[in-house]
Amino acid sequence: MSKLFAEKKGLFMSKTNEVVYKDVLRFFWVFLFVVLVLCDGSSVCADGGKGSDELVRRYVSDGLLLYNELVNESGSNFLKARKAHADLLGMYVREMKTRQLEYAANLLTDEAANILENLNSIRESLLKSVPKDQQNPNAWAEKDIKDASKRLGKILIGFEPYLKKPFDFDGFEKLGDECRKELDAALKEVKVKLGAYINDLTTKKADELTIKRAEELCQANRKTIVLLFLNRFARFEDQEAGAETSNKGLDLRVLRQFRGDINRTIYWNRVLKKKLKGSEHVSVLTAYSVSELRRLRVLQAVLDNDMREVQDLLLVAFKRSKPVFR
Repeated sequence: MSKLFAEKKGLFMSKTNEVVYKDVLRFFWVFLFVVLVLCDGSSVCADGGKGSDELVRRYVSDGLLLYNELVNESGSNFLKARKAHADLLGMYVREMKTRQLEYAANLLTDEAANILENLNSIRESLLKSVPKDQQNPNAWAEKDIKDASKRLGKILIGFEPYLKKPFDFDGFEKLGDECRKELDAALKEVKVKLGAYINDLTTKKADELTIKRAEELCQANRKTIVLLFLNRFARFEDQEAGAETSNKGLDLRVLRQFRGDINRTIYWNRVLKKKLKGSEHVSVLTAYSVSELRRLRVLQAVLDNDMREVQDLLLVAFKRSKPVFR
């Protein structure tokens, strides 16, 4: 290689300045043509590989929320929670793989692909049938969820440099059809569950059904915040300001209305706690409200378009859980 370089150098030096200029200019145009063909206009060519870095950082940032859901949001029915976690992971992987098709091929690095494959592997493990010899399926499901969270925690720790900087998307994304339908359904479900919960608390004496409604509402809110967070870069348009909602965005009011629903959930949890004073269910309701406050803070940060605050909130929860050493 050094010999070849020396020969080329000698060749260039032996030419006149005019010939050298023409050769250099010709080389530049050939190089530019090759770059344009290979890059095909992708952002990775425009910013020296930043596109690939951003894609991995996006998956890591999303993974923080998915991890915290596994660790903190399973309730007491772990068999049901196990399936709910698997469903959310599956929807996320399908959504991201669909979006990948819109990226240039050279953005799809091994790192980005491996994150999705690992998430899908965790999903598949959560979908496996409970062994027939299990005497306590619910306890087995609880352990299985903990194992899944450990796996995801180790994956995220492997991308520690990406955890420290928030993923900040410039522009907006179009919601996938599946995700949009799921989000619309989740928002409606919250309204229905909240209405039933309030009706029970205002017309009946608190009983086991009321406790069940509180748990169902907590689960509905959990699913909705996950879907909203994972699509935090979709364009939310302000109908109150007269904007016209396109098929690429959502009415900004959905976030504000959901924020109100979370606040109402916290209020009515407090009402139920007073009715059940001294009951073993009080600590469970407290845990539900703590979860709602966490969702409220994340949602408000999304409303403020403060992705650094979102990342910090998730990172604090991630560190507190000591993901690998539990």
